[in-house]
Amino acid sequence: MKKYKVKAVRVPSFDCVGDENYGETPYAVVHDIYDLDGNYVEQGTSWKYFELESEAESYCLTYNSDVDREKFLNWYFGGSDQEKEQTLINIGETVMSSLMIIGAYEISVQDLVEESNLELYKEDTDGI
Repeated sequence: MKKYKVKAVRVPSFDCVGDENYGETPYAVVHDIYDLDGNYVEQGTSWKYFELESEAESYCLTYNSDVDREKFLNWYFGGSDQEKEQTLINIGETVMSSLMIIGAYEISVQDLVEESNLELYKEDTDGI
């Protein structure tokens, strides 16, 4: 069975600057499919748009970083009991606020990676 990897790719030709349908988020990123050797396979159907081009570029760098999910989660939820408790409280408060305001909340490992200090992660995990 062949394995694939999804990569976030900036697509300047699909930027919608000035397009009223995209308003404040005109800078395009698509999630394309690649094989494990890094060869392009096909264009994905999942798109994200950002307010600033620098945000779109930063998203791609973070999304495409080779962060091992299990190691990252162990690091993210690691630390002292007090640190773990505070992390869970922070996530819970974010979820509660979103549920109260819009009635839904979605979170992924990628969301946690994007909001984390990857330099600290790499330092703490010896670059793994």
